[in-house]
Amino acid sequence: MHGRRPVEEGLAFSLLAMVAQGNAARDKPSPYRTNGTYAKAPIMRADPLDGSGKRLGLEDAAAALSSAVVAAQAAARHRAPAMSPEDRRAAIIAVTLPLLVEHGANVTTSQIAQAAGIAEGTIFRVFPEKRELVMAALRTGMSGDAEVTQIRQIPTTAPLPERLVAALAAITDYQDRFFALIRVFRDTGWRPEHELRQEHQAEHPMARICAAIAALFEPEAECLLLEPRAAARMLLGLAFGNRMTGHGLGEPAATAEQIVELFLHGAVKSSHEPTAREPAPREREFNA
Repeated sequence: MHGRRPVEEGLAFSLLAMVAQGNAARDKPSPYRTNGTYAKAPIMRADPLDGSGKRLGLEDAAAALSSAVVAAQAAARHRAPAMSPEDRRAAIIAVTLPLLVEHGANVTTSQIAQAAGIAEGTIFRVFPEKRELVMAALRTGMSGDAEVTQIRQIPTTAPLPERLVAALAAITDYQDRFFALIRVFRDTGWRPEHELRQEHQAEHPMARICAAIAALFEPEAECLLLEPRAAARMLLGLAFGNRMTGHGLGEPAATAEQIVELFLHGAVKSSHEPTAREPAPREREFNA
């Protein structure tokens, strides 16, 4: 699409020059005019050619000029907005990630370009090869940055159950991406833990998510049986186990509210008092 604009503008300016030349030739006194009549003159025309090779008259040339200008303006309107390399890179990654979830590592650069509304060559001006784009999308998708930011925005003045439900809602997309991208990890041979160690990153993405959730427990730290960090880790374990149930066992997953209720209050109703267990026969003999 973008390559058409110079061609259309060139055609427009060429036609304009030809029309002007034709008008000048028409108004200029002819050396072949004598006594109000024209002598036979050599065939010399400045009219432009149309697409089929036929000569265009001045009116036809003007119409073609108008059409070319309109086409050039339309091409300019549909041209992709100028972006910095960093913004273009981020935009391409954002489009690639859901395509990786849908198609895996077999997604093509043609599909990515179509989804992004750009030429395929634009991708390779930012990413020299497809594998580099796939790896960048995986790093972004598994970084957890967006989830950590969202969890940190949860007000600690809200009741604890509401805080925890909001935190689990914030990581829902992360969990879905994690399970959906496992096959991409396998196909590309990407090992997040190995790469994170190479980059000397201080914390694993899940560790940063856990720390953000632990901060939600801090206002009630004195009421907890566990340290906030341990409580956050166990809550995440319940959440991921619940997600695996839905993905692997085909059973309906529990809601965030149900997970938080189970985590805070247990599986036994508060009104139910457990009965004392009857001692086994060998225990009675021993006690006697």
